[in-house]
Amino acid sequence: MIAQVADFCIPHFFVKRAIPETLPKEMQEIVAQIKQLPKARRVRAAYDVLTKKYKGQKFQTYTRLWQLYETDVATLWKQHNFIHCTAMNYLLRVLLVKSGIPDEHIELRRTLVWYLSPHQYVRIQLTNEHVNVDVWGENNNIPYGQYATGFW
Repeated sequence: MIAQVADFCIPHFFVKRAIPETLPKEMQEIVAQIKQLPKARRVRAAYDVLTKKYKGQKFQTYTRLWQLYETDVATLWKQHNFIHCTAMNYLLRVLLVKSGIPDEHIELRRTLVWYLSPHQYVRIQLTNEHVNVDVWGENNNIPYGQYATGFW
């Protein structure tokens, strides 16, 4: 019950969205390219695609709260620059699952930035290791493999 209430307040912060059956054409092409890579490189390739397209921005997180409720992958994919961390992680999951990485190997993780603002990143299980991936954090000088937390 608590997870459902929390998920209503911050959609898909605690619960994974379903992966859609069909994707926009451009996403399908990217998935086809990523699928050709070794598993460990798929994660970085998907991260690179998303960090070129989207930017995590601290203040827009609060000035665009209504966008938290956008769940359509095609609508999210059409956007450029800012989208919320939960939307970035959803698109990352879509690219990775469609390219052959099991959804069970992708874990939604939560932290606080500025010690009060909820933030989501993902932890992905590779063959013998895990990697933290924070697409939102890249625009905020958080390197690949790390995640935003505290005052970073």
